[in-house]
Amino acid sequence: MAGGFFWFWAAPDYRFGVGFLLIAGLWPWLNHAPTRPRSGAVAWLPVLLTLAWGLHSLRDPVYQLRTQPQTFAQRLLWPAAAPAVPTLFLKPSKGLLVRVPQVGIQCWNAPLPCATCPEIELEMRGTTLTQGFRPPPIPTGRMCCLEAPD
Repeated sequence: MAGGFFWFWAAPDYRFGVGFLLIAGLWPWLNHAPTRPRSGAVAWLPVLLTLAWGLHSLRDPVYQLRTQPQTFAQRLLWPAAAPAVPTLFLKPSKGLLVRVPQVGIQCWNAPLPCATCPEIELEMRGTTLTQGFRPPPIPTGRMCCLEAPD
Protein backbone atom coordinates (compact mmCIF):
# COMPACT_ATOMS: atom_id res chain seq x y z
CA MET A 1 0.00 0.00 0.00
CA ALA A 2 2.80 2.41 0.91
CA GLY A 3 4.52 1.61 -2.39
CA GLY A 4 1.39 2.54 -4.30
CA PHE A 5 1.09 5.89 -2.55
CA PHE A 6 4.78 6.63 -3.09
CA TRP A 7 4.38 5.84 -6.78
CA PHE A 8 1.41 8.20 -7.16
CA TRP A 9 3.44 10.93 -5.46
CA ALA A 10 6.77 10.46 -7.29
CA ALA A 11 6.43 8.56 -10.56
CA PRO A 12 6.46 10.42 -13.86
CA ASP A 13 4.70 7.65 -15.74
CA TYR A 14 2.09 4.96 -15.20
CA ARG A 15 4.40 2.11 -16.19
CA PHE A 16 6.69 2.67 -13.20
CA GLY A 17 3.96 1.71 -10.76
CA VAL A 18 2.36 -1.20 -12.59
CA GLY A 19 3.88 -3.74 -10.20
CA PHE A 20 2.21 -2.14 -7.20
CA LEU A 21 -1.14 -2.04 -9.00
CA LEU A 22 -0.92 -5.69 -10.03
CA ILE A 23 -0.12 -6.78 -6.49
CA ALA A 24 -2.94 -4.62 -5.11
CA GLY A 25 -5.36 -6.02 -7.68
CA LEU A 26 -4.44 -9.64 -7.04
CA TRP A 27 -3.96 -9.40 -3.27
CA PRO A 28 -7.43 -10.75 -2.37
CA TRP A 29 -6.81 -13.76 -4.61
CA LEU A 30 -3.49 -14.62 -2.94
CA ASN A 31 -5.17 -15.44 0.41
CA HIS A 32 -3.32 -12.61 2.13
CA ALA A 33 -6.25 -10.25 2.52
CA PRO A 34 -7.34 -9.81 6.16
CA THR A 35 -11.02 -10.15 5.20
CA ARG A 36 -12.87 -11.49 2.21
CA PRO A 37 -15.16 -9.18 0.21
CA ARG A 38 -18.83 -9.76 1.03
CA SER A 39 -20.04 -9.07 -2.49
CA GLY A 40 -19.10 -11.18 -5.49
CA ALA A 41 -18.84 -8.05 -7.65
CA VAL A 42 -16.31 -6.50 -5.28
CA ALA A 43 -14.29 -9.73 -5.26
CA TRP A 44 -14.07 -9.75 -9.08
CA LEU A 45 -13.37 -6.01 -9.45
CA PRO A 46 -9.54 -6.30 -9.04
CA VAL A 47 -9.41 -9.07 -11.63
CA LEU A 48 -11.52 -7.06 -14.08
CA LEU A 49 -9.35 -3.97 -13.58
CA THR A 50 -6.19 -6.02 -14.13
CA LEU A 51 -7.70 -7.50 -17.29
CA ALA A 52 -8.66 -4.01 -18.52
CA TRP A 53 -5.11 -2.79 -17.91
CA GLY A 54 -3.72 -5.78 -19.84
CA LEU A 55 -6.00 -5.09 -22.80
CA HIS A 56 -5.11 -1.40 -22.72
CA SER A 57 -1.40 -2.30 -22.78
CA LEU A 58 -1.98 -4.23 -26.02
CA ARG A 59 -3.44 -1.19 -27.78
CA ASP A 60 -0.19 0.07 -29.34
CA PRO A 61 1.15 -3.33 -30.47
CA VAL A 62 -2.21 -4.23 -32.06
CA TYR A 63 -2.36 -0.85 -33.84
CA GLN A 64 1.14 -1.37 -35.23
CA LEU A 65 0.24 -4.91 -36.29
CA ARG A 66 -2.78 -3.59 -38.21
CA THR A 67 -1.08 -0.60 -39.82
CA GLN A 68 2.57 -1.71 -40.21
CA PRO A 69 2.74 -5.52 -40.20
CA GLN A 70 6.26 -5.67 -41.68
CA THR A 71 7.67 -3.34 -39.03
CA PHE A 72 5.80 -5.22 -36.31
CA ALA A 73 7.29 -8.54 -37.47
CA GLN A 74 10.80 -7.05 -37.52
CA ARG A 75 10.44 -5.47 -34.06
CA LEU A 76 8.93 -8.57 -32.49
CA LEU A 77 12.33 -10.12 -31.82
CA TRP A 78 14.74 -7.18 -32.15
CA PRO A 79 14.18 -3.54 -31.19
CA ALA A 80 14.61 -0.63 -33.56
CA ALA A 81 18.12 0.73 -33.94
CA ALA A 82 19.00 3.88 -32.06
CA PRO A 83 19.11 6.98 -34.25
CA ALA A 84 22.45 8.40 -35.33
CA VAL A 85 22.94 12.06 -34.44
CA PRO A 86 25.64 14.37 -35.79
CA THR A 87 28.31 15.16 -33.22
CA LEU A 88 31.17 17.60 -32.78
CA PHE A 89 34.45 16.98 -31.00
CA LEU A 90 35.12 19.17 -27.97
CA LYS A 91 38.30 19.16 -25.94
CA PRO A 92 37.35 19.75 -22.29
CA SER A 93 40.90 19.01 -21.13
CA LYS A 94 44.25 18.18 -22.62
CA GLY A 95 44.43 14.68 -24.07
CA LEU A 96 40.65 14.12 -24.00
CA LEU A 97 38.26 14.49 -26.94
CA VAL A 98 34.55 14.19 -26.18
CA ARG A 99 31.75 14.05 -28.72
CA VAL A 100 28.82 16.40 -28.14
CA PRO A 101 25.53 16.05 -30.07
CA GLN A 102 24.82 18.91 -32.46
CA VAL A 103 21.08 18.26 -32.43
CA GLY A 104 19.10 17.58 -29.28
CA ILE A 105 20.47 16.54 -25.91
CA GLN A 106 20.98 12.78 -26.38
CA CYS A 107 23.99 10.98 -27.80
CA TRP A 108 21.94 7.94 -28.85
CA ASN A 109 24.27 5.65 -30.78
CA ALA A 110 27.26 8.01 -31.11
CA PRO A 111 30.69 6.51 -30.42
CA LEU A 112 32.02 6.97 -26.91
CA PRO A 113 32.96 9.17 -25.15
CA CYS A 114 29.91 11.30 -25.80
CA ALA A 115 28.26 13.71 -23.38
CA THR A 116 25.74 16.48 -23.64
CA CYS A 117 27.78 18.85 -21.53
CA PRO A 118 31.19 17.60 -20.31
CA GLU A 119 32.91 19.32 -17.41
CA ILE A 120 35.96 21.40 -18.30
CA GLU A 121 39.23 19.83 -17.14
CA LEU A 122 37.63 16.39 -16.78
CA GLU A 123 40.39 13.79 -16.53
CA MET A 124 40.60 10.15 -17.54
CA ARG A 125 41.52 7.78 -14.70
CA GLY A 126 43.68 5.69 -17.00
CA THR A 127 44.35 5.09 -20.66
CA THR A 128 41.03 3.46 -21.62
CA LEU A 129 37.38 4.46 -21.31
CA THR A 130 36.63 1.46 -19.10
CA GLN A 131 38.78 2.97 -16.35
CA GLY A 132 36.44 5.96 -16.19
CA PHE A 133 36.80 9.66 -15.53
CA ARG A 134 37.41 11.88 -12.54
CA PRO A 135 36.68 15.55 -11.90
CA PRO A 136 39.54 17.99 -11.71
CA PRO A 137 41.34 18.24 -8.35
CA ILE A 138 39.80 21.69 -7.83
CA PRO A 139 36.38 21.67 -9.52
CA THR A 140 35.62 24.85 -11.39
CA GLY A 141 32.00 24.05 -12.16
CA ARG A 142 32.53 25.27 -15.72
CA MET A 143 30.91 23.19 -18.43
CA CYS A 144 31.80 22.77 -22.08
CA CYS A 145 28.35 22.96 -23.72
CA LEU A 146 26.96 23.75 -27.13
CA GLU A 147 23.97 26.05 -27.40
CA ALA A 148 20.75 24.02 -27.40
CA PRO A 149 18.63 24.65 -30.49
CA ASP A 150 15.25 26.30 -29.94
